[in-house]
Amino acid sequence: MADKQLTDAAWKSFAKGKGYKDTALLKALDGVGKGEKAGPGALLEALAALDKAADDLRKAHKGDKELGNYLDEVGKAAERERKGAEKDRKAAEAEAEVAAAQGAEDDEGPAVLTTKMVPLVRLAKKGDPLHTLIAVAGKLTAVMLSRKTISVARRKLLNELLGVSGGVKYIDGNVVLEANVVTFVVQAQAAGLGKRIRQALLEQTGERLKVRVRGLDPNDIDEDIGDDAAAAPGDAAAQGTVPEAPPLPPQSQPPAPPLRDEAAGFNSRLKALVPRVQQAVAGQHPQVQDIRLKVSEAGALARKSDFARAQALLEEVEALLGVPPAGAPAATPAAPPAPAAAPVNPQRFVNHARARLAWAGSRQRVAADLQKLEAAILAHYQGDEDLPELAQSVRQLDRILAELDESLADKLDEALNASDVTVRAQLHEQAREILARYGRFVDTDSLLAALDANPFVPLTTHKTLMAALQVLDKSLA
Repeated sequence: MADKQLTDAAWKSFAKGKGYKDTALLKALDGVGKGEKAGPGALLEALAALDKAADDLRKAHKGDKELGNYLDEVGKAAERERKGAEKDRKAAEAEAEVAAAQGAEDDEGPAVLTTKMVPLVRLAKKGDPLHTLIAVAGKLTAVMLSRKTISVARRKLLNELLGVSGGVKYIDGNVVLEANVVTFVVQAQAAGLGKRIRQALLEQTGERLKVRVRGLDPNDIDEDIGDDAAAAPGDAAAQGTVPEAPPLPPQSQPPAPPLRDEAAGFNSRLKALVPRVQQAVAGQHPQVQDIRLKVSEAGALARKSDFARAQALLEEVEALLGVPPAGAPAATPAAPPAPAAAPVNPQRFVNHARARLAWAGSRQRVAADLQKLEAAILAHYQGDEDLPELAQSVRQLDRILAELDESLADKLDEALNASDVTVRAQLHEQAREILARYGRFVDTDSLLAALDANPFVPLTTHKTLMAALQVLDKSLA
């Protein structure tokens, strides 16, 4: 309800018998009441009209101090309403953006790759984690974005956009925001993909954005940042080095600059980690995606000379890789420990983002394993008279993904979007409850436990899930 100072009843009570020419003001006050019901956009327009009407009335009665004081109060009330309306408008725009993105994901027409993908591109630029499917055919490239896992059936839409029926290479991946650059973490070689993806997004959506691509190998990075700056030759963090601190002018350069010492310590520690990261990639470590992102973030922080937080991220990488603490080069004593310097809630926010990305990747791998097993079973019994009945039985595999649903990702999304610290803490605990439910299912389900020993195709689904849930449990502790 609008402030009572902004009602025509309050004005009429004040102006009774004073002979003001107040037609415009009364009309504006009436517009405020209607605008409040119509929505924040209409209310903001009505408040602007009220400001003008009040200014005009004030000018017409310059010497009337009582009127001036009253209109001052009206102005203050209008400003309070304006702030609330601006907040509501921004919230409505954000909700509309998410709703548009959800609508695009459910669409089966060609617009899902053009106009309806615009809200998803904007979510990516804001830092919302997404899934991606990239189609490459010769010199042609098409990109699909989604907040949900992208099914194989949607490849047809990419083929139609490219105008081809075969010879297409499909690349799965995830999209994150990394140092204000939209980063595609793909299950393929990154070389040459940056320019392709950037151009495809421009052609499909009209949106210009900087693009970074990370491949399976931590050294494999490709960037296309358009006209904003020259493309980087590679990510220094992934190569095991960051730029040394710039030297001071000769006349003021001390014998041992602390910043240079910190850079050297970070570089040494990172170089020691790179072989372990490469082994994790080759061995399909359950948290390889998280490891690569942490290494990248550490490099970005080091380039900003924030070595305390960069070293803290390397500690997290070492923990994921199982590197003994004693084997890691010690951080510069002068640098404050990152855990004490960083507030709890921002770190928890980062953990929510990483956990969501990690779970999405784990669930995607489980889905791929189940599809592989189903295909192998049906191929083995091809031609058997019991095949139709067997095909129905195989559908029991769907129950696994139904139990390991998207509720954890959705809850982490809610936590990421929550601006209130208390609400985020509540959502965090709810996410842990969902994670515990997943854990009980993985521990007790007999069908899931038997997957790794199936005679049709080699799988490590159960083992991978156990490891992934353990890491997630630590991340959300």
